[in-house]
Amino acid sequence: MKIVFCLVLFLTFSIKSAEFTFEAYGLINIENSVVTKNKEYTYFSYKNEGVIITNIDRVGESHCAGGLNISRGRMNGDVLCENISGEYYFYTKYSNFNMDPTNNILKFEIVDGTGPFLELVGQKCTAAYLPIQSDKYLFKGKCDIPDANFLRMKNFKD
Repeated sequence: MKIVFCLVLFLTFSIKSAEFTFEAYGLINIENSVVTKNKEYTYFSYKNEGVIITNIDRVGESHCAGGLNISRGRMNGDVLCENISGEYYFYTKYSNFNMDPTNNILKFEIVDGTGPFLELVGQKCTAAYLPIQSDKYLFKGKCDIPDANFLRMKNFKD
């Protein structure tokens, strides 16, 4: 019994994760839209430009592009974002399919990065996205990562 208790305690305290978060704010540009007469199918190109703020004291800009469609009440999207902070960057890829178009929770993956953001490559993350008016947005992304990775990111020196 004592061994099991020690094992549980060891696993509880050794499997920790930290949370990398970033927020983005900016402008949406929807172009090249095609809508069928019965409005069952809508296809369009999506681009946005914004600024990002991270919880590792890095700020920068974000540029996204991709395609979205709403087919018979279900949304599909494939978007790639380049997030730049100084000379370093990370790329987020959003591939969300068969979603309710009113759902603002997205899944994404960090597919590339440099400098402190190299620690994020391969991480699966979640985001909340909120369009504001017709051409603005708010975004908050969250990635659970190992504590050691987070500390290396936070303590990264240029």
